[in-house]
Amino acid sequence: AQGQEHMARDTTRGARGFGPALLGLVEYMQALQYPPFRPSSLPGAGAGGRGVGSAGDALPPVQSPAHVMLFLSGPPDYGAGRLFDPRRAPGSQFSQPPGPPGVSNGGGGASNGGSMQEALEGVEDEWLYDVSPGTVEFYQQAAVAVAALGACVDVYAASPTAVGLKVLEHLPNATGGAMYLYSSVDESALPQDLYRRLASARASVGLLRVRTSHALKALRFYGRLYADQQIEALHHVVSCCDSDAYAFDLELTDRGSSAATSYVQIAFQYTVPVPAPKSEDAIEEGAGAPGSAQCIVQRRVRVGTYKLQPGTTALEVMRGASSDTLLCMLMHKITKAAHIQGSHQARLLLRDWLALLAANYHKAAHAGAATRGPVALAQAP
Repeated sequence: AQGQEHMARDTTRGARGFGPALLGLVEYMQALQYPPFRPSSLPGAGAGGRGVGSAGDALPPVQSPAHVMLFLSGPPDYGAGRLFDPRRAPGSQFSQPPGPPGVSNGGGGASNGGSMQEALEGVEDEWLYDVSPGTVEFYQQAAVAVAALGACVDVYAASPTAVGLKVLEHLPNATGGAMYLYSSVDESALPQDLYRRLASARASVGLLRVRTSHALKALRFYGRLYADQQIEALHHVVSCCDSDAYAFDLELTDRGSSAATSYVQIAFQYTVPVPAPKSEDAIEEGAGAPGSAQCIVQRRVRVGTYKLQPGTTALEVMRGASSDTLLCMLMHKITKAAHIQGSHQARLLLRDWLALLAANYHKAAHAGAATRGPVALAQAP
């Protein structure tokens, strides 16, 4: 058995061991969280752990921000997290000889031989439906581990064939990262995308906390954030920029105080790099001295308190709603429904929601109008 394993490893020249490399990266980043790389006593960690006392306001220790960029030239086909197995038993669709001459591999990224690239093109995306549940679970657990370390993950893939981004999407989704797909390296905008990604202003290792009046309760948070296991109403935002949006539902818990004014307070603590302050000596010598730090990491916090005046009628609530907020909520809910139930079911839900919204608004705006019978929409999509 050991000899067969050795022979199998010898035939993996040019294979893409994406999973083992990811495991090594996670282990390395985990080691950086302990001495001697990091002091043993961390700010924000109490003697008894997080959330000491009844108040539970002890915040978790702040991680050091990191930005990880992963590059792929095709589907991972070796080791843990393997999406495609090039060493299947004889007779399988991937062990067949390559197709007829003239099939181009597009000059794309490296693969396990030209015949393997042609075989992948011949079966198109059929192998995507044969990914094992263990592989999906591997990337889900890896995404949780990387997010806990405060690292943002970007995935860049250049391949003329399928890469399996549906399985790999757990990494950027859990960490506030992005995914880029190019048909080939020569014709891609990879350098420009890398520059824009690194030059854009981003907040890292964020902590989002929502507090409400006693009559309200924040439920069902939407966006690329995850709840803290120890502190209530505290959510972690690994990385975000000015184009990211987060939403949550407010539920009325006290019906007797529905007419009273309520308040919502949102606090967001995050880390951001800022230009390093220049000393008087550095200014006299001139900016940009060799070896001088250009940026420093700064921890900031923003707190916003908002007054919510309840509406007396349904029409007043609808007319006072923000269109941007409604679109944001629809986007989050439809995306979640498409991810769980599929795009077809998500389209049906969106149609139902919009139809109910239009019907309820018309009913509230024209309360005195005569009620008509049911309308048949036989030609509706």
